[in-house]
Amino acid sequence: MRTVIMNHRLKHYRWGYWWLTGVLFQRGKIVIQLMRIPAVVKATGLPRSSLYRMVREGKFPKPIKLSARASAWRLDEVERWGEERTKASRPTAEAA
Repeated sequence: MRTVIMNHRLKHYRWGYWWLTGVLFQRGKIVIQLMRIPAVVKATGLPRSSLYRMVREGKFPKPIKLSARASAWRLDEVERWGEERTKASRPTAEAA
């Protein structure tokens, strides 16, 4: 089984802007999408220093090391974090 990492520009309609993501392919199908730090900063609205502090504190997903000097986050983990933050900030009728 051969795995290749390729870069693509993808339109993500949830946040309404273009961002650069890496796409991990396995036998021609997308397995995971990877986001580099500029894309994560844009998607979350948090500064780079806050993201790394939150990673250290366990409040944000850890990045994947791509090489000695490159890291990326999984798109699905960042989206899940955003959904959890949204749910936490909007209490339901049961909690009230």
